[in-house]
Amino acid sequence: MCLGRRYVFGSILKLQIAVLIVSVTVLLTWVNCQASQLVFGLDTSPDRLVPITIKNPQTFPVSMQIFEGLFDLNEEGKVIPKIIERWETKDYKTWVFHVRKGVYFHRSPIFKGGDKEVTAEDVFYVLTRFCSADAYSSFLLTDSIKGAREYNQGKTGHVIGLKVMDKYRLQVELVQPERFFINRISTAWICVFPREADKKEFSDKMGLSMAVGTGPYTLESRTESEIVLRKNEKYWDKKNMPQVDRIVFRVIRNDQNRFVNLQRGNIDMMVLPNSLFPSVFNQNGTLKEKIGKRFNFKFAATFNTHFIGINNRLVPDADLRRAMFWGTDRKEMINAILYGYADQTGGTIPPGINGYQPPFGENLFDPEKSRAFLKKSNYRGEPLSLLIHDIGNSEQIGQIFQVQMSRIGIKINLKKMDFSSVLNMMVKGDCQLFSMFFEYVFSSPEPILINIYSTSKIPVPNFFQFSNPAVDKMLAHLYEIKDERESLKYCAGIEAKIMEDAPAIFLYRQKYVILYPKDMTGLEVSGNNHYFLEKVRIAK
Repeated sequence: MCLGRRYVFGSILKLQIAVLIVSVTVLLTWVNCQASQLVFGLDTSPDRLVPITIKNPQTFPVSMQIFEGLFDLNEEGKVIPKIIERWETKDYKTWVFHVRKGVYFHRSPIFKGGDKEVTAEDVFYVLTRFCSADAYSSFLLTDSIKGAREYNQGKTGHVIGLKVMDKYRLQVELVQPERFFINRISTAWICVFPREADKKEFSDKMGLSMAVGTGPYTLESRTESEIVLRKNEKYWDKKNMPQVDRIVFRVIRNDQNRFVNLQRGNIDMMVLPNSLFPSVFNQNGTLKEKIGKRFNFKFAATFNTHFIGINNRLVPDADLRRAMFWGTDRKEMINAILYGYADQTGGTIPPGINGYQPPFGENLFDPEKSRAFLKKSNYRGEPLSLLIHDIGNSEQIGQIFQVQMSRIGIKINLKKMDFSSVLNMMVKGDCQLFSMFFEYVFSSPEPILINIYSTSKIPVPNFFQFSNPAVDKMLAHLYEIKDERESLKYCAGIEAKIMEDAPAIFLYRQKYVILYPKDMTGLEVSGNNHYFLEKVRIAK
């Protein structure tokens, strides 16, 4: 009987344990099924997720989830520390950066042990790579860090301005004092990635099936139409641990199809293209009742500017450029394309950036002045070619610009190409006019003006091939100004001087409209186009 009781008791105990295991398994499976997910609808495929080769600014919403910069900007446009925890400088020429301790790269097979902490050696390597000729964004650093230009040109094997002081400290010596150096590099475009990512054995996978950074999300998979990120469980910033478990970026190129997918719940978020404004907004700018019941919207006031670029070498007649500048009715464009959701601009610096001051005030359309400049010019009716593409309202801008120019007697021929081809033509200097937009990664006007208008920056990013010795001297003087207010005032004077020659026709800063469901909260977007998706919460 005792043996029987033990047997029965043991069987019951085993049964209870088995039931418990099954119950836990079911519970874990249920929890896993309840994992939160956000699906972001994109209108174009992001670039390959290799930081030094990223060109398309529409890649940033994806790449900035994976990779982090040394510094970043918050929604108010203030510089915030990221991989660099703090910094010191006495003369604005020599900077000491303190690398944040306890930051780890995403776990990856590229590391022998699986994990790797970020140190000053990694930041040294990354800054060196971003100074190289391989880096599309090298122009951000080559005129700034001592020895960067020589390294970029292959004259030296290292950047002499970079020095590792110890495991967590890096010294950066500049060519000359630069008060705004932090504003120059406060972007995830110059981000941290491991040197192991550059090994040849991973070259076919990196940026496609592999991407290793330090950000709140890690790359799970990528196809032609979808990029899946998962929560980084070891993210260093415990105060901002991701609230959503998975982020899916789904490419749906057709605007209407993307919007239908949003309404059906197949995607959770999208930037509203202007072609759909009539479907979403009333004439007074409010959401239509049917849309407003299900969705919220947020303006992403990024540091963007849309413009008609002019190759000043191919269109050297300043009076012709001025005629086009004053003959452009920006308000007509904004109302026709964007339902008024944009700020017209007459200069390079968009609203929102510290020190913004429009060079010509608000009155930027003057047909009489335009015709007067046209009469003074050497223009004799020959058509000018304008390149347009399928991103950022380019085609509609081109069509309206074509009509507006015809009113004052200037003939414009439109030539449509894909976005990358237009960029390549701009770099080569093979186009007279081009419809384009900038998403600035800088948070102050000094590095913007220096990079876009210095003669030394031809052809990238001085796509306008603008060259003026007087302006070059003014830009050089910016390095000597130590007072911020004085510097911003001087920048306004430089911009006014530049725009007298009308090197481009700046149109507007667009207020991007983001649509998302009412059960989603916490969305923040910074001026440098960083979507802080780790802060998003989805009600269960």
